[in-house]
Amino acid sequence: GAEILYDSEGREALRFGAHTSGCVVAYSADGRRLFFGGLTRARGHAGDSAGSAAIRRALTRDAPSEARPPVFGCPLRDGPDVASSER
Repeated sequence: GAEILYDSEGREALRFGAHTSGCVVAYSADGRRLFFGGLTRARGHAGDSAGSAAIRRALTRDAPSEARPPVFGCPLRDGPDVASSER
């Protein structure tokens, strides 16, 4: 049921507060933010991590995650706040 959009202008990233390519934001059907953070343990890694466990818990319990796992990836735009705001 997901829709994939190309955000060439960076408007959606800005709207949802993403500054880094690895940022994941998940919302419930009624608009509550359930998760914000990264899913991987480090840049370029795959597999189980605190972030993937936190989003699974948030999505299966339909309750916001208190965890904000670090986000790894490339900056989505230039500026002094890049990378520091997702830590």
